[in-house]
Amino acid sequence: MLQRIQTLFLILAVLALGALAVSPFLSLAQPLEASVFFRDGIFDIHDHILFMVLFSLALLLALISIFTYRNRPLQLKLNSWSRWAVLLGYASLFLWLFLREKEALAEGFQPGLGLILPPLFWILSLFASRNIKKDENLVKSMDRLR
Repeated sequence: MLQRIQTLFLILAVLALGALAVSPFLSLAQPLEASVFFRDGIFDIHDHILFMVLFSLALLLALISIFTYRNRPLQLKLNSWSRWAVLLGYASLFLWLFLREKEALAEGFQPGLGLILPPLFWILSLFASRNIKKDENLVKSMDRLR
């Protein structure tokens, strides 16, 4: 049901991932014209299509997971897939950043809210999964009693 605690965790996780669309990962004081990601001085999700696809896929899977509360095993799978998409997006973000933007990182940068949001999504999603498993175990134990 939608009033369960895991739904609250999933809604907060979706909001955290949705806020990633307007939150930068890193910013520089001066834009770098030679840089791929820091031409405007801000490194965010819109700088590469891979980041947009992976984080949008994770957002969509988590949003669908909210409304599959009647099918808890599917809800767990969707939640797990969304966490994997966020992990891949976050890992690719750091991989691209450290491989292609060494000179921008040497300039000095300001970390943004976008660096905190994917781990926050992961934590909230893990809490939701734990509560979904508790509900599934409760339903299975009730079925054994019948």
